[in-house]
Amino acid sequence: MPRAFGEDPELGPDPEILKKLEPPSVFAEYKVLTAVFLAAGVVLAFYFVKWVYTAPPHEPPKPARESVYIDVVPAPAPAAPAPTQPAKEPAKGSN
Repeated sequence: MPRAFGEDPELGPDPEILKKLEPPSVFAEYKVLTAVFLAAGVVLAFYFVKWVYTAPPHEPPKPARESVYIDVVPAPAPAAPAPTQPAKEPAKGSN
């Protein structure tokens, strides 16, 4: 890209000077604070693991007073249609 500006690629800022001008990282700038938080994190992680493994076992749940089974009541059967009597045939002699 230097040729686009008409410069010689050999000319430019010295990389050592650029390295000095680069801002330090957050961890490098706050070394003590980083170490404190790192130590606190390790201590809390150790405490949590210790707490999980040394916890007393939970009591099993208390059983219900008595087992109750609720049976589904079947729906009543539909009423059977009333039996129909066959129609009486008219007597042959009467009109």
